[in-house]
Amino acid sequence: SVEDIRREIERVAAQFPQINVIDGRNFVPHIMEYFCDRRMHPNDAGYLHYAYHLYNAIKPQLQMGD
Repeated sequence: SVEDIRREIERVAAQFPQINVIDGRNFVPHIMEYFCDRRMHPNDAGYLHYAYHLYNAIKPQLQMGD
């Protein structure tokens, strides 16, 4: 299942302290109009939400070099 895959990614990534796993399950609102297949794959509007939240999730790491 998708949940099993998520857990396995987290398990493997935990072996590498320089890797941060970002949970993007809630990056796109769970509203049918944001998905091209009405449930799983985001459309353009859904990807706008995804990009916004992904940027905010990685922004602290990007600023570490300042």
